[in-house]
Amino acid sequence: MVLKRAAVSLACALLGTWCAAARDPLEVAVARSVLPSVLAGSSELLAMSALAEADIAADEAWRKVKTPEELATRQKTMRASFLAALGGLPARTPLQARTTGTILLDEGIRVEKVLFASQPNFWVSGNVYVPRADAGFHAPYPALLVPCGHTDNGKAAASYQYAGIAGARAGFLTLVYDPVDQGERVVSPDRVSWRGHNWGGALADRLGWSFARIRVWDAMRALDYLQERPDVDKEKLCVYGISGGGTATSLVMSLDDRVKAAAPACYLSTIHDTFESRFPSDAEQEHFGQLTFGLNHLGYLLLRAPSPVLVCCTLGDIFPYRGMVATYAAAQDVVGRFGWSDRFALIRGTCGHYWTEGSRRASLDWFRRWVNGERDALRADFDSYRAENVGLNLGGKDYGFVQKQIATFLEERELYATPEGRTCSLPGARTVHDLLKDELTLLQSSAPPLGEAASAQKHNPPLGEAASAQKHNPPLGEAASAQKHNPPLGEAASRRFITAETVARLAGIRLTGRPVAQANVLGTEKSPGVTLERLSFFSSDGAQFPAVLLVPDAVKAPPTVICGDGPRAARLAQARRRLAEGSPVLLPDLCGWGEIGRFARKFSAQAVPDETLAMTWYPLGRSLVGIRAENLIDCANMLNARFGAPPRLVACGRAVIPAVHARFVAPAAFTDAVEMHDKPPAWADEIRTGAKANFADSVHGALAVYDWPMLLP
Repeated sequence: MVLKRAAVSLACALLGTWCAAARDPLEVAVARSVLPSVLAGSSELLAMSALAEADIAADEAWRKVKTPEELATRQKTMRASFLAALGGLPARTPLQARTTGTILLDEGIRVEKVLFASQPNFWVSGNVYVPRADAGFHAPYPALLVPCGHTDNGKAAASYQYAGIAGARAGFLTLVYDPVDQGERVVSPDRVSWRGHNWGGALADRLGWSFARIRVWDAMRALDYLQERPDVDKEKLCVYGISGGGTATSLVMSLDDRVKAAAPACYLSTIHDTFESRFPSDAEQEHFGQLTFGLNHLGYLLLRAPSPVLVCCTLGDIFPYRGMVATYAAAQDVVGRFGWSDRFALIRGTCGHYWTEGSRRASLDWFRRWVNGERDALRADFDSYRAENVGLNLGGKDYGFVQKQIATFLEERELYATPEGRTCSLPGARTVHDLLKDELTLLQSSAPPLGEAASAQKHNPPLGEAASAQKHNPPLGEAASAQKHNPPLGEAASRRFITAETVARLAGIRLTGRPVAQANVLGTEKSPGVTLERLSFFSSDGAQFPAVLLVPDAVKAPPTVICGDGPRAARLAQARRRLAEGSPVLLPDLCGWGEIGRFARKFSAQAVPDETLAMTWYPLGRSLVGIRAENLIDCANMLNARFGAPPRLVACGRAVIPAVHARFVAPAAFTDAVEMHDKPPAWADEIRTGAKANFADSVHGALAVYDWPMLLP
């Protein structure tokens, strides 16, 4: 057996040697790495460093607030910017609320199956848990909203059924509702939970929305629904949720003044700790350019201070506990100056990503204290709530002794508010895809074409002094839509009204004042008729990308840049044709592709590997399309300086989009139009068809002004 294995190994080695010898020497040379392997993740490292710096700077900006008046001013400005980053909010329309059935639980709690429309025919399914009248609770009840996290069955998950039961036991009329793409709101089996959120979020990004816009508005309309009920005290509204529900809790508590107290669980930390230990979270948890105006997790706590917030976390959470400790300390540092320390509290469990019994109990007592005014409801010994966690078994790990039975749960079907368990089967029902198509139609048709004399400023009015570096997301008034900054063009509008300055601003291409990457020759080698140079483009901000330059022995034509999203060797056939014409050919690996396309983390349900990188730059207001366009402009400038002529530009696959942007904003840097191979679909076509899009090929809000094919000559 040993001799047989040795023979097989020898045969494989000989075969590998023969295959390598049989390959074209130029192909082997082009494929060989330019940079040391340690730099394979340099694109991600640079983005993570920039993210951490911006996140820490946002904390420091909050710490500088010295008076309640300064805090109120900062809150107002940031909330306006936050709403702009979401893409504005829809108009309030009739809820068309109805109850489709009731269930009486064994202990006397009534469960109502309810439907309401957060937007016209955009149905939200939920369950309302009504307290027992004979337990001493009477209408009008204080109300508790429970947004669900990422569970495929939404409100029917045991954790959320128990949240409703526990809320009713404590005397709160409790609404637990399905998020989009979960529970009864699932539209497609391949787009459930975060998969649907991220795919829809990538399409929404092209329109200038955050997917959080949909989740925030669902939560706000859920509060509207609660206030419309005659058995609810309209002034006593609170909210709590875990994970993705903790996200929704954090968002709505920071934006809606009706929330009197909140308890987000297993979400808040710091952005950079979360990104470093895990990955960029899903589309509703990151907002384009949020760190450019200082919105981070500390901001969620302070945007409505002194509104009371209890933060629930666990030592082993996927949202790092160390980050939450830092954020909580910073919050206390600010609110302590104003005598509000008791309005912010932190409770932790010893397990992983889980809503512990102690956290739930503490949350309900927190609401009794701050919403109902029961001053003695909250224990003075706050750590004693952790004793409620004894008996927890999570993932096969015991955190106590015997798991206690906390409730009897219903089957998912028993909780359906719709006949078939699908809101999309209701007559005239609309989906997220329908909302996106409606917005696209609005952007393309709602504004008349501009006259020839119109300047670019009509599309992009100057920002006021209060605007921060978020030139990608100028702040709006709370009721204003993001489109007021970028009035849409009709489809018939000529592309001559789209200026290079406008496109550069939206895509984040810095035409002036940016660190320019300089090419450094790391080595040369000779092949028949061609000299190969290994280049590293390096700029003072630490950005680096490799390239291979092929120079024919007789240069007879202008140089050519050939870019693509795959390995350099895949573009060699294109390169040979140009070399045969006497054209020097540059084969760059643009940011996050090729040999610098290694990522330590993975964006959930990502469509392409570099979506992780795109989402790391996302809170910083930068797009990979813009960064890669800058790479190409640097390549063009180097070739022009060396060979005395601007290069031709050839783009393959996904590289077409940044190439078209580079050519449009810097036309003098290139010769002729972009030669395209295997080009991606237009952004508008992706929205019309509901394609599986990705954030890496997107420019936030571009469709308010242009689609990428409109940049072609």
